[in-house]
Amino acid sequence: MRRCRLWSVIVVLLLFFSATHSLAMKEASTPAMIDLQVTGETVNRWRTRPSFPESITFAYYHVYMAGALEQEITPETRQKIIEYITECQQPDGGFTPAPAHAKSTSVIYTYYALKTIDMLKQKKAINSKAAISFLLARVRKGGGIVATAKEGESANLATTYYGIEALRLLGSVDSLDKTQMLSFIQRYREKGRGFTRVEGGVSTPQATFMGVRTLINLDALTDRISSEVVAYLKTTRYSGQIKDQKYRLLPNIEAMAYTLEGLATLSAIQQVDKDKIHEFISSLYIPENGGFGPKPGLGTTPPSTYHAILSLVRLGTLPDPVAQIDGRQ
Repeated sequence: MRRCRLWSVIVVLLLFFSATHSLAMKEASTPAMIDLQVTGETVNRWRTRPSFPESITFAYYHVYMAGALEQEITPETRQKIIEYITECQQPDGGFTPAPAHAKSTSVIYTYYALKTIDMLKQKKAINSKAAISFLLARVRKGGGIVATAKEGESANLATTYYGIEALRLLGSVDSLDKTQMLSFIQRYREKGRGFTRVEGGVSTPQATFMGVRTLINLDALTDRISSEVVAYLKTTRYSGQIKDQKYRLLPNIEAMAYTLEGLATLSAIQQVDKDKIHEFISSLYIPENGGFGPKPGLGTTPPSTYHAILSLVRLGTLPDPVAQIDGRQ
């Protein structure tokens, strides 16, 4: 196993760090072939754990993965997820990450709760009116949405993205002052590139996807921004197009997933090198259990397995379970 992982790391270095092909690298073995049947068996085992689903985010990961892998969720597991999410909704209308965290409602967990309920087609299981009130109460004057009801908390791009996406799922985006919200979002735009995590920062794949989705929800995405974002994402290591760049840090599957999400949202997924990306994803595959690690050399986790499956969905290897619900690619 250790030898296999070592070869996988070498291949990743070859693909993402440098175009210099030494004889040793040329002789490196290819990553293990992905066996999605084994992946599905592992995902199924995770759902049978007594503590499942552990959190709202994990519930969403599993419902998404089941859809992408074309697995049937048993009625018992389905009901368990619905009851779990229902218990997470609090009197203020927001959702906690787990029933034990009754006071920690957040727009982030509210988004994942609504997304999961939407995929299960069980919107009547939660109090939508209360959720809308919770989300609108998090909107700040001048734009932006904070995560929680804590005094003095500041809004940022991520919390605003989750808040607006949650309102979209509830059909209530028009309740926002879109002009103010757009002005807030533009503060996270890096001129000529993508979007940043913090004001004045540098573009990242995750922030860029969030910025693009938010602009779409606000009916404010322009052709110029679209083309600049696509150009930026193509210059990242995750497009598979960069040949001669070296990096200090290992690539990770979450950033890959957000890069592909962004390009797919902008109908530009064909502009990546799909073969190279498939090789990278394969290098993170763990043959022993069918899961995926977050970075080269690391073991399987449910979140990294979800991000790998999401990446395969965006590459067209697996069906898109979300598109089947709301028609969005």
